[in-house]
Amino acid sequence: MRVGDKRTRIALALVLLLVGFAAYRLYVYWDGYHLRDAERALERRDFREASRHLEEYLTVRPNDLNARLLAAQAAFPPYSFLMASASWAISWSLRRYSLAARIWAAVGPW
Repeated sequence: MRVGDKRTRIALALVLLLVGFAAYRLYVYWDGYHLRDAERALERRDFREASRHLEEYLTVRPNDLNARLLAAQAAFPPYSFLMASASWAISWSLRRYSLAARIWAAVGPW
């Protein structure tokens, strides 16, 4: 097989194509690896690990809105003090409204 032979050029093109495809798949796997691990960490409520994985992922894909949303969820855990106090305030106001509605239903219009 000579270097200028047609078979050699075809074989070289196939090898380069396979190497390129393998590099692309490795890039996609590594890219999605951090996002998948971040989602798993959020399911376990491990917010620090999720933040670390999302930080790595966002260095590669900074415009991914799904990852940005997950990063916001990891930065502010759902049961933080602020969320707990807001939830308490909402439930208190709903209870008061419910009590007023029950009284109004019992008394009826004047």
